[in-house]
Amino acid sequence: MRAQWQWIISGILLSVMGIFILTSPSTVIKVAVIGFGLYTVIDCIYSLVISLSLRKFALVFKINTVRILIGLAIGILVLCFGITASGVQISSWAGYAVATYLLLSSVTQFVEAHLMEKSGYTQNFGARSSAVISLLLSIIMYIFPSLLGTAVVTVIGVCMIFLSIVMIVWGIKMLAFEKKISAQSKEFETEWENQDQ
Repeated sequence: MRAQWQWIISGILLSVMGIFILTSPSTVIKVAVIGFGLYTVIDCIYSLVISLSLRKFALVFKINTVRILIGLAIGILVLCFGITASGVQISSWAGYAVATYLLLSSVTQFVEAHLMEKSGYTQNFGARSSAVISLLLSIIMYIFPSLLGTAVVTVIGVCMIFLSIVMIVWGIKMLAFEKKISAQSKEFETEWENQDQ
């Protein structure tokens, strides 16, 4: 599966979580934390598989590997703690864990966008927007770690849906860019074959 699909699938999963948060904010704190832990573990495992195909880009591979391993550890801790702890205990502890993961995601998305620009892809609105939103959410959660109350959970749900839309659009744009590059490559090969004849 191509790396671009990771953005689309992650965006869809994130939108489902965001909709769930909006529809039941009173009971969602514990479920959201468990869901976030589960999402993080699945996303990190999937990212690790995708990252293996990027080994030729040494810097991207190393950055992704560090983020994946830290994210996986955070996801497992959040998942275990979310299952065993009460809602009050979850609020402050999970706030810091989620903020750390969002900060890591933000940094890696900025780096990936920069590296893609160096490779000739200049339409990085999706990656940069996603990175900015993740960064802002992480800063808010570091400053106010106990903001896992009902009202703020609703705001987080809205942000997650917005972020998911950005991720899906970004993944679609990346697929379109890949098709364009593939078509140009085939056209170039055809020209060379014609010259050889």
